[in-house]
Amino acid sequence: RDGRQWALPIDAACQVASYRPDLVERYGPLPRSHDEVLELGRRALKDGKWLGLPLVPTDAMCLLLTLGEPREDGDEFIARQKIEQAVGQLRQLAALSHPNSPKWNPIRCYDHMIAHDDVVYVPFAFGYVNYASKADRPYLRFADVPTPRSAGALLGGAGIGVSAQSKHKQAAIDYALFLCSPGYQRGDYVKSGGQPGSLAAWQDAEVNALSGGFFASTLATIEASYLRPTHPGFISFFRQCVPHAAAAIAGELPAAELADRLN
Repeated sequence: RDGRQWALPIDAACQVASYRPDLVERYGPLPRSHDEVLELGRRALKDGKWLGLPLVPTDAMCLLLTLGEPREDGDEFIARQKIEQAVGQLRQLAALSHPNSPKWNPIRCYDHMIAHDDVVYVPFAFGYVNYASKADRPYLRFADVPTPRSAGALLGGAGIGVSAQSKHKQAAIDYALFLCSPGYQRGDYVKSGGQPGSLAAWQDAEVNALSGGFFASTLATIEASYLRPTHPGFISFFRQCVPHAAAAIAGELPAAELADRLN
């Protein structure tokens, strides 16, 4: 913001696709488009299985941002046509998704996928690398989102900063720089379960070997991801929109009315 970097990138995440490799393999290659996701969902449903889609209200709004293509200029946050198209697509996905999806955030969704054998594929959810290790449980694999959009998906992650009121500013700065250094990020940070914000770590062969290829398999999506506005007031605006986005996807609010409220 204001032409400055206010924090160091310690963690990077975005919405990505995920799947149970032992379940999805019977349906052929991973889907690469919305229509292919729908076809996978229909075929899985015939076998008593589902897609997954985190649809708690906050994640519903995040899904709308990924599919709606927010604008950087003009009078509209998201073009009306894009809102109506995104809501239509999300309703189609929701109809083929596990009945508990409206109660799920990404973590609940992934926990269910590991504990049960009825969700084969999730097209959009924030990725967590710790779900990609095989260990002694059913494991997940992650992939780029199934869309040709150049904007990828909604960016998440975290930064680390130092308070201007700190009594030990330099020590804190030095520690923050260490935590975000490429060497630590692709070493002990990942080995301790961290999800690095360093591009060097995402591209590192050893890091990907430890994580089932999580980073390499989702790199294209995160490199093209959408950064939410950083200007004052956006967080409040986002929170106000959350229940309306969830209601629209659930079919309880017309997409046209959602467009009016967002813009």
